[in-house]
Amino acid sequence: MLLEEFRNRVESLRELIAARNARALLLSKCCNFSWFTFGARSYITLNSTEGEASILVTGDRVYMITNNIEKQRIQEIELDESLLGEFGFLEYSWFELSGERRLVEELVKGKLLSDTGRYSGEQVDITPMRTLLSQSEIDTYRILGRECDEVFSAIVPNLKSEMTELEVQGLFYEAMAKRNIEPVLTLVFSEDSSLSYRHNLSRDVKL
Repeated sequence: MLLEEFRNRVESLRELIAARNARALLLSKCCNFSWFTFGARSYITLNSTEGEASILVTGDRVYMITNNIEKQRIQEIELDESLLGEFGFLEYSWFELSGERRLVEELVKGKLLSDTGRYSGEQVDITPMRTLLSQSEIDTYRILGRECDEVFSAIVPNLKSEMTELEVQGLFYEAMAKRNIEPVLTLVFSEDSSLSYRHNLSRDVKL
């Protein structure tokens, strides 16, 4: 099912390329990279908006472009095994600042679309595509929701008033890490914080 969904995703991007009279589309934003690959991570730090790898979709090929340091991680850890054969992997030396640009310009002779506008490409927004969930993504969200519910149900009944917001945050981080869940936002409210702040970032104050 995943492979079929992936190929449908490729075709939807090729339709976009054709509609804009372009030759290729370059995806470099972390959110779009993860969407296209069904969850692969191109970033190193969580606050990155653009990753260490990009995807180039042309009329007949799909390329993964990254540096020689990240290539092995993406191939062996990030991509589902069923999708490996769908990509042509291109690498450049990590110290080559214009390595990605060189590879893109070698492959694309004509108009380029880009989700960041890099390399003088026409910037495109694929958010409407990204927000339509496939069946496998719906299944993933259901599993994630169930696991988060289990984490909350295990931790919340054991919280004590002498704990700090930061301690509670740490408990949730630890429990989620054991389940391979990577939280991007955790809000913990003490009694005082809940009366004062709409979005309270965890602090060293007691519940």
